[in-house]
Amino acid sequence: MKPSRWFWIGIVLIVANQPLGWGGMLICDALALKQHDTYFFYLGFLIYGFSWIMLGIGVLLAGPEGVKYSRILLGRFFGIRNNP
Repeated sequence: MKPSRWFWIGIVLIVANQPLGWGGMLICDALALKQHDTYFFYLGFLIYGFSWIMLGIGVLLAGPEGVKYSRILLGRFFGIRNNP
């Protein structure tokens, strides 16, 4: 059976969640330290929280098979071998 469009949208949300969440928080925290402004600090936490929402929606759309597949994709991206 061919995976649906919703499955692939879920995969994209799961895979994009970590770079967006951690990257957004790190960039905003660096800006907060440089600018001495807490606005960027709170913006970083907002972006990080949004990434968790992305993860939840991605898991709901992709299902258990999508989570397994996205772990393989993330493992390849970060150079980690997944042993099923």
